[in-house]
Amino acid sequence: MSKGKKVKVVIEGIILLFIVYCVVLKMLPVSTGRLSTYEEINDAVATAASRYKNTVTLKTTGEPYMDYQSVLDKLMEKNMYAGGEFYAFSYVYTPDSGGEKVAVRISHMSRLKSFLVFIRSGQISGKIKGLSDYEKVKAVHDYIILHNEYNRSSGGACNTLYRGDSACNGYALAFYIIMKKAGVPVTCEYGYGLESEHLWNRVQVDGHWYNIDLTWDDLGGQNVGYDYFLKSDADWQGHDHGGSDAEVSMDVTGKTAAEYYRMFPNYNAIMIWSIIGVIAAGFALYIWLLDRKMKRKKLEKARLEAQEEAQRMEELHKRMQVVTGAFTDEATVPADRNADTDYQTAPYMTQMAENVDEITMNHEQPQTADPSESASQNKGSGAHSGFRLKQDD
Repeated sequence: MSKGKKVKVVIEGIILLFIVYCVVLKMLPVSTGRLSTYEEINDAVATAASRYKNTVTLKTTGEPYMDYQSVLDKLMEKNMYAGGEFYAFSYVYTPDSGGEKVAVRISHMSRLKSFLVFIRSGQISGKIKGLSDYEKVKAVHDYIILHNEYNRSSGGACNTLYRGDSACNGYALAFYIIMKKAGVPVTCEYGYGLESEHLWNRVQVDGHWYNIDLTWDDLGGQNVGYDYFLKSDADWQGHDHGGSDAEVSMDVTGKTAAEYYRMFPNYNAIMIWSIIGVIAAGFALYIWLLDRKMKRKKLEKARLEAQEEAQRMEELHKRMQVVTGAFTDEATVPADRNADTDYQTAPYMTQMAENVDEITMNHEQPQTADPSESASQNKGSGAHSGFRLKQDD
């Protein structure tokens, strides 16, 4: 097996194993017994989400309690990709013998989008490395708002960081995963804002917790607000925050949104040019490999032609040996030449091959039967050879 075929087989094997792995993970049950604690229940939901299950059915010993923040944190611990894209779940439970039967519906994005979130969040968190916690929070707050427009029909961190449009869960989850990577303590808070389901964040700066809502600070276009930036519970009107411990608010200081905007490059343009570069490099590699393949074919063809020519010359040499042995009286070799050498030269052998048929025909031609012609020939031969007839005295 050639090296190219071996590489192809290895790649196909890896792809097949990955497909089998994904299928098996989806088929494996998350839990086979009854769950008795909230920790076990939330861990089971997180495990199902990390396996990209759309639904999972659990059995519990009592009425379940699902904590979004707990599930999200567990996802971040288990699988960064799933943690970045998992954004909601809902559940219903019905009485079951000995407890409750819980059907959980999980919302998340694809593995590809999760991977894209992982890449982009790493780029942004790497850019703010070395800043203070406050500067990290403000830089990401301003970046997300300036690169995103509110769209209630969209959602997820991938849409926020790449397409630039999402609902509240996109703002909150994008901020959440970037802060996690940047090493800033952060949570996602699920509740109600103005009596509608809403998602926002809490973040810790210099040892104090603050409320922050990027969605409500997005004033449209290139306008960034700070009415919901690092606020205390007392200044947190309109949110059902569920008992957070933000005691004070923090004033907005430092660089402006425009200055932070210039800090970050256009990651989408970089990604597009990188893709174009990879495609161009792949095409160049393909052309190079194709050229090498054509050269190999050309060399192989020349080698075969040389072998055929050598075989033809060898057969011709054998044929000449037979011809010269059979007609030594007609094909006389010059005495001052080496016969073994001259017979092997291409011009001589070719000339001999062309004369084979003529020699054969001359030997097979019958003698003439005309007496006068024979006498004339004999006479001419005798006169030429110097013999004279004896005359009477």
